[in-house]
Amino acid sequence: MQKIKGTNRCNTCNYCKKVYENHWYSFFGEMSLRYCTVHRILTRLSSGCEKWHKREYEYDLSPQQFNKVESDIKYIMEQTKDI
Repeated sequence: MQKIKGTNRCNTCNYCKKVYENHWYSFFGEMSLRYCTVHRILTRLSSGCEKWHKREYEYDLSPQQFNKVESDIKYIMEQTKDI
C-alpha cells in the first residue's frame, strides 16, 4: 500500500472496511485502521492503491428487514418491562 494524497485513499474506498481496535479484540467500526478486501490486509486511513473505488451506500428496505426489526423491538420491550 502506498501513501496517496487527495480523495483516493482507503477511508473513502468501497473495498476498505472500518475496523475497531480494543485491548483484547478487533471488530468493524470507527478507528484509523481499515481492512482492504481486495488485498486482504490491514491498512491506514491515509493509504491507497490503484484499485480504489468510490464508496457505495446500499440500503436493505425489504419487508423482511422491517419484520425482523419489529420482532426485535417486541422482544426488547418484553425483556425490559419490569425495569
